[in-house]
Amino acid sequence: MASDRYGGWIGQIYSEERYKGQITHRTHTVGGKAFIEEVLPVESVEEYFEHFLVLEIDYTFYRLLLERGGKPTRNYHVLRKYLEQMKEGDSVILRVSQAIFASGLRRGG
Repeated sequence: MASDRYGGWIGQIYSEERYKGQITHRTHTVGGKAFIEEVLPVESVEEYFEHFLVLEIDYTFYRLLLERGGKPTRNYHVLRKYLEQMKEGDSVILRVSQAIFASGLRRGG
């Protein structure tokens, strides 16, 4: 998920009523404790760009856009949804996949 869809921004960046009934929830566990994350729909990117000039998407680091053979991944389809919501002049920065960029990082000191 990109931080642009962060539910904690409802009422600050995002209209409270606009996404009612469209917010999803994900459970995460960190340090043995569970917490629930609220996630806005991709359509919220329209309001995001009313406040910010650039959106950085880092989840592309963890999965390629295309599988071997050219089959689109989930990331590809989510990015297509973003594109449908974006207007001319909106800018997105994608993080390069670890499969391409970070595969050779060394471990240790």
